[in-house]
Amino acid sequence: MSTECRYEKEAWEECDGTGQQRRVLKLKTSRSAPTNCEPQKYITRQCKKNCRYSKGLWSDCVNGSKHRTDTLKIPSPGCEGTRNITKTCKQQCNYVKSEWSSCENGVKIKTLTLQTETSARSGCETTRVIRKQCGNRNNRKERTKNKKTVPNNTPTIDS
Repeated sequence: MSTECRYEKEAWEECDGTGQQRRVLKLKTSRSAPTNCEPQKYITRQCKKNCRYSKGLWSDCVNGSKHRTDTLKIPSPGCEGTRNITKTCKQQCNYVKSEWSSCENGVKIKTLTLQTETSARSGCETTRVIRKQCGNRNNRKERTKNKKTVPNNTPTIDS
């Protein structure tokens, strides 16, 4: 004869207003079941959070961080009405680009000017200058065409 009480578990009930849910355990009846067992027991647990949020818009990147506020879709026990999310980000600087200048002394220049709507953002340079080497690439090709090889395989250039 078994001295252990055996119970059958029912499904978990819906969460109540306090964030708890309950399950009923009913005594399994059999001829060998002890007579001192409770016919029904209850167990409780914290409800699993079912927090579903509508995501807000990200703020501009300022000092390496951006922020968003999310709002709870359906009120649920244990869930905050709003939540604030912060992420690190790279500063986004928007520039207006000029055309490349003409080639002078083997260098051409392009100027980038910060757009007015982003000028208030910290960390952006108001003006950036890009320098790029330039020149006649055909001159290099012509120089390599004129190379000759002498019998000892040393390249020479005709004058």
